[in-house]
Amino acid sequence: MNKRDIILISIPFTDLSERKIRPALILAKIKDDLLCCFISSNLETETKHDLVVKKDNKNNLKVDSVIKCGKLFTLHKSLVEWKIGRLDERDYELTARKLIKLIA
Repeated sequence: MNKRDIILISIPFTDLSERKIRPALILAKIKDDLLCCFISSNLETETKHDLVVKKDNKNNLKVDSVIKCGKLFTLHKSLVEWKIGRLDERDYELTARKLIKLIA
């Protein structure tokens, strides 16, 4: 797995009662860990720090989605359920710019 890959991971509910499979974008690979940000299908949650991406046959998202640049996390590569697609270079560059603006 590499940066720009879109993966599916199992996320626990906050009360740990269940888990749900969610998409995420890999931003960087550090040894066996992956720095990622969440992807949401709820376009109403978009903020100025997020990026809306259209579903296509490369990213394999089910619907148009929001890359949540403010929702970063690190996980071990063994926790990835599977890779579903890859974000195109243009959208990845836009995501990187949004991240820089967020932390600058």
